[in-house]
Amino acid sequence: MFAMVMTWLMLFFLGCQSEVPECTESIPCGFGETCQAGVCVAQSCATSAQCEMENYCSKGSCVSGCESDQDCYPGDVCDPDTNSCASGFCTDTHIDCDFKEFCNAVTGECVEGSGIYCKECEVNADCGGNGNVCMHWGLERDFCGVTCEQDDDCPITQICSSDLLCVDGCKDDESCPTGLVCEVGRCIEACTNTSCPEDKICVEGHCTVEGGCITSADCPEPVTYCDLSISLCVPGCQVDSDCKSAGLECVNESCEAKGCLANFYCGFGEVCDLNSGQCV
Repeated sequence: MFAMVMTWLMLFFLGCQSEVPECTESIPCGFGETCQAGVCVAQSCATSAQCEMENYCSKGSCVSGCESDQDCYPGDVCDPDTNSCASGFCTDTHIDCDFKEFCNAVTGECVEGSGIYCKECEVNADCGGNGNVCMHWGLERDFCGVTCEQDDDCPITQICSSDLLCVDGCKDDESCPTGLVCEVGRCIEACTNTSCPEDKICVEGHCTVEGGCITSADCPEPVTYCDLSISLCVPGCQVDSDCKSAGLECVNESCEAKGCLANFYCGFGEVCDLNSGQCV
């Protein structure tokens, strides 16, 4: 009887003993694992940089949310109270703002760079006045445009029509009728060897200088365009294509790096650094 009681007590105490932990401060886990409550757990990350955007590394696993601004998309900030990404104040037009927007450094807000230009409309009043008018653009829809007195009043690639409205001009000689060539958005009569000024020659229907240019396509060097007033390639840009790089855009006659959200925003051989929002 005594032996049975002792055996029962031994089994009882052995059953009450806690299991030996798989890991402790002195018993480490294997490579790629972390110790959690005495159990080795495989980890999917060591730092938040190994997690997707709007996720961060917590105890070896990527979880939804953020711990710092670096875990959020460019332009967003991490709200420490909710551990979630929220829209922040803009600091850089190319990184923080959408297409046709610019960063107002005073208010920290992205605002439309073109105002209401090109927005759909029904009547002139929809376009806010100040010379803006509702125009039919041949697409079975009407958009807001601007009035003008001369071509210089219009955006690049547009001309001032006889109705004193900014409209798209010709893009190349092929878009003009036979016998005419495209010159600064307008179709004009092609030149002859005797119709050009004394300091110019006639090349493919255009008056230009020896070794000069007819369009910006004749300027192969990056960040150059054809200044038609002198028929020569000059530094700078008028449109994005003058930058000769998918990663650059023309801003105020100079080429600046575009912001990016993915690799397809960048030029050949470049990738998008999501931390900086720039092609590298």
